[in-house]
Amino acid sequence: MKTTFWAIVCVSVMLAISACSTATTQPTSAIQITNSWVRAVPPNAPASAAYMEIHNTLARDLYLLGGESDISEFVELHTVVHENDMMSMRKIDNIMIPAQGQVLLKPMSNHIMLINLKKSLAPGDQIHLTLKFQDADDLQITIPVQEKMMPSSMPPLETHEHHQMMH
Repeated sequence: MKTTFWAIVCVSVMLAISACSTATTQPTSAIQITNSWVRAVPPNAPASAAYMEIHNTLARDLYLLGGESDISEFVELHTVVHENDMMSMRKIDNIMIPAQGQVLLKPMSNHIMLINLKKSLAPGDQIHLTLKFQDADDLQITIPVQEKMMPSSMPPLETHEHHQMMH
């Protein structure tokens, strides 16, 4: 009798834990990526950037926290800040994707930095990037490398101050 009671308790606890863990994680099908591209950079460039539209089909806000890629040592979220007639890139903790909305990651704004590149990125290449979200599954995407003109007022990716910081 005691064994049956404890078996029922254990199974009930396991089911409750399982239900709680799946209730807080949203499937990546609720997140769609469109118009993604990574900036081509010359050989030996230390960094590049990824841009895209992220669509959230859920009825609640989602937060992009960062990512991982096999082509760079670090993947960070950055924004461009305008201060005292100067522009600089800064690392940010997350990017909110509004409920039933989208966010555009683009040059001169929020974007994903690929830091300490392990290989060159030439037009026509493809990279694999895993996006990490708060309370949602990781999303693995493949992004084309494209050569697009950088606005003349944009801080160069090669001299970005974050490369020399310890991570």
